[in-house]
Amino acid sequence: MSSLANRQKQLLLQVPRRALTLAAERREALEDFPRDEQLIPPAGAFVTLHHHRRLRGCVGQLASAVPLVRVVA
Repeated sequence: MSSLANRQKQLLLQVPRRALTLAAERREALEDFPRDEQLIPPAGAFVTLHHHRRLRGCVGQLASAVPLVRVVA
């Protein structure tokens, strides 16, 4: 992930937040993904969820054929 610019890193932080909010409030999956060439290549990812500085959950995928932005969501 070090090859990503700060803008892409910020976009990747927003994606799981939006996906979680949408799932919790409307029971819908996120389908509106940022359009950025750096986030399209297939990649694995690991996402952690913290609430009040406490770990509440985590999920990851080491390798994937799915675009990075979708794996993060």
